[in-house]
Amino acid sequence: MKNEVGYSAGIIWHLLSERGALSIRKIGKMTNYNESLIFLALGWLAREDKVHFMTKNGKVYVELSIPVTEQYY
Repeated sequence: MKNEVGYSAGIIWHLLSERGALSIRKIGKMTNYNESLIFLALGWLAREDKVHFMTKNGKVYVELSIPVTEQYY
């Protein structure tokens, strides 16, 4: 389970780096992850200070703490 959470955290991190701030619901629609896995993965990222949360119009949004400006391949 730990590997699945870590892998999912990486997928969500990449999604946020490409799309910017997203709601929890939008993350679920884009990844097809269940709510529990999303929350576990976001907790992982939050513990590492990689994301922060905000509310807007009663919805929770997540975005990267430090925007990605360059990508290396």
